Amino acid sequence: GILKKLERMEGLNIYPYSPHNKNDYSFNTNLPCIYTENVSLGLEHTKFDIRYNNAILKVSTSLVGSYYVDNILAVFGFLKAMGVEDKKISYCLNNLTKISGRMEVFRKEGFPTTVVDFGHNPDAIEKTLSTLKGLTQGNLFCVFVKQKVTQDDINAGLTTRPLGFEFAKQTT
Repeated sequence: GILKKLERMEGLNIYPYSPHNKNDYSFNTNLPCIYTENVSLGLEHTKFDIRYNNAILKVSTSLVGSYYVDNILAVFGFLKAMGVEDKKISYCLNNLTKISGRMEVFRKEGFPTTVVDFGHNPDAIEKTLSTLKGLTQGNLFCVFVKQKVTQDDINAGLTTRPLGFEFAKQTT
């Protein structure tokens, strides 16, 4: 395959990765695989180990959700390929900050935990709801805000809210 061809090219730094474990990829190559272990997801954190070349990098971030594990692993592979030092990579990955409105958790004694996420398309809404279902117990209530849809939105294909609502009805 293409990875074998790339592996033979000089000057390329190739870091195949798998978000699950070292045996969960079929690259069929001699390159060391980057993969995760000990993934711990919570409403206010994501923790996991990145394994590569017999080394372990511990990651603890306020970003919530398994999709962030996948994204952080891709960033790690990119930074390794760019030759960034492990110490700098560790600092960067462990100091990522949330974007306001993305899986933002609010807690107050005597009130239900509230999570705000401005999912803007069916895929984002699906990932948010799937993550929350795995991190919560009991009922999960979803509130969607209906936005005014203009003809320009329709023409641009930006009318995804009803699709997200349909998914939410199926999942919760």
